[in-house]
Amino acid sequence: MASLGPRFLTQGKVCAKNVLRSPLLSAALPSCTQVANLRSVNNPFPLPPRKKPFTHRYNIFWQLLDSPIPRMNENSIVVVVEGNIGTGKKELAKKLAEEFDLKYIDPIDYDQLYIDKNCMPGFDYRIINSCSPERVMFNSLDTFWATEKVQENPLILMSQFEMFHLRWHSYLKALVHICNTGQGVVMPRNVYSDIVFCYAMMKKKLFPRRVYKEFENYVDNAMKHLWAPHLVIYLDATPAYCLKKIKDRNMSYEVNSPILKDEDFLSYISEGYDKILLPQLEEESEVLVLDADNLPDFDLLVEELEQFNFNPFRDSLLRDEKFKQWRHTHERSWVSFRLWADSSAADVQACPRPATMLQIPEIQLKEEETFVICDYLARMKQYYYNVQPGEGGVAGAVKRLFV
Repeated sequence: MASLGPRFLTQGKVCAKNVLRSPLLSAALPSCTQVANLRSVNNPFPLPPRKKPFTHRYNIFWQLLDSPIPRMNENSIVVVVEGNIGTGKKELAKKLAEEFDLKYIDPIDYDQLYIDKNCMPGFDYRIINSCSPERVMFNSLDTFWATEKVQENPLILMSQFEMFHLRWHSYLKALVHICNTGQGVVMPRNVYSDIVFCYAMMKKKLFPRRVYKEFENYVDNAMKHLWAPHLVIYLDATPAYCLKKIKDRNMSYEVNSPILKDEDFLSYISEGYDKILLPQLEEESEVLVLDADNLPDFDLLVEELEQFNFNPFRDSLLRDEKFKQWRHTHERSWVSFRLWADSSAADVQACPRPATMLQIPEIQLKEEETFVICDYLARMKQYYYNVQPGEGGVAGAVKRLFV
């Protein structure tokens, strides 16, 4: 908190006004309110309009001109909705997004995993499976849920590493969104879900224990760079309830899956939440547990959520772990994080692509498989054209500097 003093002295009333406007930072000054509660859009005292969102790529030039602090308000928080398969996470997350003016972020799916968006936009790598020498190289939901033993489809291990990588990147961009717009986010089935899911796969013998330990190390190294969510809503449900919901929604790859033929896999997921994830999140975030089979009336839930105090400075004098990553009393801290998070080096440093992890042979392609992919792509690229980054001359260079 001491760092606020010199900033006020050097930048005067403008800076003080910006900081005072943010309830998330107001507790740094004893004269300000010590409360930061969610506020519904239907609240009789609505939140004031935010400053215009920042829409450029944040870089060393923009750090001199743009601050996230004036955009922050009570709803500038991260909410994650967790729970077993079939508990209604998406439905609840969408309702919360609408009620509190939060950005709803769709979960990552297999289409995002294997459909190219850069070199050959729209190209689906799963097409190459037809040329595969002996095994599935790029999994779909059908091939994933059809796997009974890891020997039948060993590259589901690669799929899980890749899925975690994409979800980690999605969560990081959600944090950047808050810095750029001040709007909070709500996410179902996010990066935290993969920790539990892979634990269940290990218990189901779909993840060898040695590879699971490598996955744990990969996760630990990546997660320490992210700021924990403010609120975790866990939809608790029995495996029998989840199995019934899976059958009710009648997706063929789930209904016919040998993994989901009984309650074992669902029990392992619940065990992972109870033993691993929720105790960890409870130290850094507010955790609200709801019965998925008997959810409270939504209006009552909104009232309860409005009672939570998400002030990051609330327990700082007690050295509490809650919201510790959000306790930034100086703009330099926000600038450092935004510069790193909005750069292309972020995932390389913190969460490298699994394909680069050569020390785990179980998630690597064989030599003949790599040859098949390279040969197929070489033939396909003649039908694609992508604008090179160096094009555009001086005008393009100036645009890339500021955008």
